[in-house]
Amino acid sequence: MPGEYRLSLVNQANQVVGDLIILKEELSKSKPEKIFTIPISGKFNCYKKIYCKVLSKKESDTEFLPIYQTEVKEFFTDVEIRWKKIGIREKKFSNDKNSKSINIQVYEKEKNKSKMLSHELFSIQSLKSKERKMITIQNVGKIFIEDCSLYDRYTFHEYLMRGLNISMILAIDFSSSNGFQDSPNSLHHLDYQNSRKNEYVRAISDIGNILANLDQDHLIPVFGFGAQLPEMHNNTSNCFALNGNIFNPEIEGIENIIKIYQENIKAVNFVEPTKFTPFLHYVCQMVESYVEEGIISRYFVLLILTDGEINDLDTTIEEVVHASHLPLSIIIVGIGTKSDFKQMKFLDTSIQNLYNSKKEFAIRDIVHFVELSRLGKEPHILAETTLEELPKQVCDYMQFKDITPEKIHHSSEKDFNFFKMTQNNMFNKVNNGNYSKNMISAINNGIPSIEVQFYKDYQNSDYQNILQSRVRKI
Repeated sequence: MPGEYRLSLVNQANQVVGDLIILKEELSKSKPEKIFTIPISGKFNCYKKIYCKVLSKKESDTEFLPIYQTEVKEFFTDVEIRWKKIGIREKKFSNDKNSKSINIQVYEKEKNKSKMLSHELFSIQSLKSKERKMITIQNVGKIFIEDCSLYDRYTFHEYLMRGLNISMILAIDFSSSNGFQDSPNSLHHLDYQNSRKNEYVRAISDIGNILANLDQDHLIPVFGFGAQLPEMHNNTSNCFALNGNIFNPEIEGIENIIKIYQENIKAVNFVEPTKFTPFLHYVCQMVESYVEEGIISRYFVLLILTDGEINDLDTTIEEVVHASHLPLSIIIVGIGTKSDFKQMKFLDTSIQNLYNSKKEFAIRDIVHFVELSRLGKEPHILAETTLEELPKQVCDYMQFKDITPEKIHHSSEKDFNFFKMTQNNMFNKVNNGNYSKNMISAINNGIPSIEVQFYKDYQNSDYQNILQSRVRKI
């Protein structure tokens, strides 16, 4: 309700020198902004650096005015490349939108100049049609335009206000490229004497605290990768739970995460190779389970802390392409200065052109990479830079799934717990005669530690002995 608040201003002598008046007004509900999207891709028969310009002209105008320019993309022979989807505010159009002309121009980027290769005029009405549009560049290649649409663009704040829960998931790199635990030069070195945070603790604390504040239950699944566990003998695990329970890897609060992380530093062996695929697959399975249960009030953020390169880029791309269909964002924080983080930068900058072995493209941008060493020591700068792409990624997913803030508000999250469901599934599979064989094989191939308490009634001494030998004791 409208109102007025009056505060007295006093000086150092405690004398009233004036009033501060705060006016309170009730704002009317704003309408969502209308956005017109134009997806553009291309294929060329030789190497080219290409970008496009979008210009518009009302019937009353005498010339076209630029309203958008894409990024420059490098094209290789016969590989279809996509630009980031163009989004143009509807208010840039005339009142009679369907009669407005759109001019799409194609340019080749050369060393110190650009030259126009071709252009084509379209009406808004023709762009809205489902038919694939094409701009042919003679003897060079083609530009494709399809699935243009008009949609309501809601803000990240509107989704949060309607009850959207941002759930954090954490994955920590324990591979030997970090340096071994006992070395003062190790990125995981714990300097108890000087109470100095290593970069992993700093990232967990500064970024994690921001994300944890958006998480209603503060229960955060935490995974490690690139380590040999005490119970794993010579096998490297690239997906283990820091709390020792892969069926329920949640840890409550950032302080407890740091404490258990420090305990793991003393308990595991740092090894190679470093792989993202195992924990990415597990996380996607977890998020997918929420989607299958019809839960739309939860969006997940996977925070990966790593010191460098991975040995499974191709299969990682497969998982990222799959994850682009899910309510999931991936934030990769580069730790240390020894690596050039070339692969991490590729996953970030190339997201619009990532495609899997079936030639299926990532449908939206979900990966954001930052280097911790380049962000200074201020926690708010680290958090702001790391999370700057998250609001758009959330809104892009909601638009893709046609989820409005009202749908978030009216949905009630079921009593659903992926990890509880996983435990039940494991119990059910115990009765399958092939289960023990499959589980032993999985453990021996680097699948994470197992809490054998779930199987204490299982009457198979050999199976129990194998599991018991691999249970984590931290």
